[in-house]
Amino acid sequence: MSDRRGPAYVVTATPRGGTTYAARMFTAAGLDCAHEHALRNPGPNFDIPHITVVPTLGESSWLGGPWAARLKRFHDVQVICHQTRHPQAAIGSMLTHRWICNDGLAQTAIARYFVPEAFTEPTEIRRIARFWVSWNRLCAEHADVTWQVERLDIDDVAVVADMVGHPIERTRLVIERMWAIPTDANGSKGRTAQVSASDLGATLVDDIETMAADYGYTLDWVADLKPPRWH
Repeated sequence: MSDRRGPAYVVTATPRGGTTYAARMFTAAGLDCAHEHALRNPGPNFDIPHITVVPTLGESSWLGGPWAARLKRFHDVQVICHQTRHPQAAIGSMLTHRWICNDGLAQTAIARYFVPEAFTEPTEIRRIARFWVSWNRLCAEHADVTWQVERLDIDDVAVVADMVGHPIERTRLVIERMWAIPTDANGSKGRTAQVSASDLGATLVDDIETMAADYGYTLDWVADLKPPRWH
């Protein structure tokens, strides 16, 4: 990889979308993947990604979405992978961790720059929900492959591996190594706020339901609904 200007593939998702888990799963399968090493918070110009050359073949980062086109054109990235997560779980986790809620953090500044519409919403949970919708659209725009993090397995990794010219072995040992990766890979210990339709309003619920259906998720807006088991 020393002659590359960027990773061969990038897995991107919303924040709290399982990028740590994806990096570990890809690495366990034999397709080395860093987590937020190659793609870091940018400098003053948010339009230009800050790329650090790393020895791994891939990178998993929530920052890949808005920069996907530039990554392909200028940084030798061959494959953009869009990873989705159940909306109630992702939104609830972002709410728990108060993503985009602190103006002193770089992540909030990045969100304001790329998805300013999220900050027109009147409440914190609605801002996060609108951000989830808009950020997924950015991730999807230039994606070559898409999968649900809840169902990520060796077949998904093998597709990417073949696309970048590094086929992997589908052995029992590899599969067992992948399934040994905990779903709570970033240590949040399942802390996920509950999200109900009454928190969001009709317009956001419609947008989330439409996107959820596109990604193969079923929503059940029951009062005090607990988030899906995968966390």
